[in-house]
Amino acid sequence: MNKIIFALVLLSVSTVSGCVFENTAPDTTPMVRETDNFIFHYIAKDSSAVDEMSAVLMDNYQRILDILGVDLPFAVEVHVYPSLEDFHQGVGRPDSPDWFVGAVHGGRVIHIVSPNNPGPVHSHDAIIKVAAHEFVHVAAHQLSSHQIIPYLVEGLAMYLANQCKGVHEAVASLSTASALPDAVRILQTMQFTENVFSVGYVFVEFIIYEFGFDKLIEMYTSTNPLGVFEITNDELNQKWADFIAEHVIVN
Repeated sequence: MNKIIFALVLLSVSTVSGCVFENTAPDTTPMVRETDNFIFHYIAKDSSAVDEMSAVLMDNYQRILDILGVDLPFAVEVHVYPSLEDFHQGVGRPDSPDWFVGAVHGGRVIHIVSPNNPGPVHSHDAIIKVAAHEFVHVAAHQLSSHQIIPYLVEGLAMYLANQCKGVHEAVASLSTASALPDAVRILQTMQFTENVFSVGYVFVEFIIYEFGFDKLIEMYTSTNPLGVFEITNDELNQKWADFIAEHVIVN
């Protein structure tokens, strides 16, 4: 099923000297598109962008659910905003930085800026991946409803959405500048900063590499992520440092 519903139709037909003139719906016409798993809210000029986002979301839908071992008993609503300013206003955060382009509310509603007008930080193609990123948040919400460490939340979404471009370079720069948090600090930090994306991605890579994906999910669902390890905090920090040195920093 893939139907498009006009939320507002402005169509007038008049005849002048035997000619017919049509006032077709303007680009700002609100629209709704329903698929089997998603309900998109957008304006007409973003129809092509919704085509792209819908394709990416459907391509990744079952893969992400299978990896996380969850099901969604509802259709996910996706609100696409025509500009960054509209998005920030729409989610109630008008003073947000330009890199903030997507959010999930209530564990089931995605809000995202249109890839046709993404702002100064992200590209069109990057926003398409953000759609998959935000869907991971929706799916992962089914795993646990308690507050989760931002590095794990964003790292898992980055990892499953394959948003790997530039993350190793960013983390290597933090490490070189002695600004990279150790593993214990990562798992004790509830503060959200721009670095949670790149550091979170690499930290998720590290956990999967060193302990396996099941351990990552155990951490994600635990109210005490540090408590799932059978090693000391110092040993965990050392493993993280070794991973950075061996797999991230380019000599």
